[in-house]
Amino acid sequence: MAAVAAALEAGDDDGVVAAMSDRWLDDCTLSGPVGRVRAGVEAWFDAGVTNPTVVPSCHVVSDTT
Repeated sequence: MAAVAAALEAGDDDGVVAAMSDRWLDDCTLSGPVGRVRAGVEAWFDAGVTNPTVVPSCHVVSDTT
């Protein structure tokens, strides 16, 4: 987290991306099947998080042919 914060403070966009490892992203975000996300939100509440920011997103692939 410190590396991401330092890169953000320095305005180093490439450094921010480089600091966001898969492990870091898994520690700070939830993604995947609904059951995994639901379990992650519940784990955050169990850990004392009181106001998580939940922003649903999806990737839709459309066939334009």
